[in-house]
Amino acid sequence: MPPFKFPVCPHCNKKNEVDLAKLKGSDIGYRDTKAPAERDYYIPCQHCHQPFKFTAKEEKSQ
Repeated sequence: MPPFKFPVCPHCNKKNEVDLAKLKGSDIGYRDTKAPAERDYYIPCQHCHQPFKFTAKEEKSQ
């Protein structure tokens, strides 16, 4: 089962369901050099369609 994140849109304050596996496979987002274990993504809100940024921490595989 892919990991899902539920970032809250800062514009409308509603939760968005994000499939992190799909985002990692796409060209959306960038890796911050200050914190290599984190990745910032810019996505459109599923409710108000305004773009916003959320940060996802890289999860280590065991």
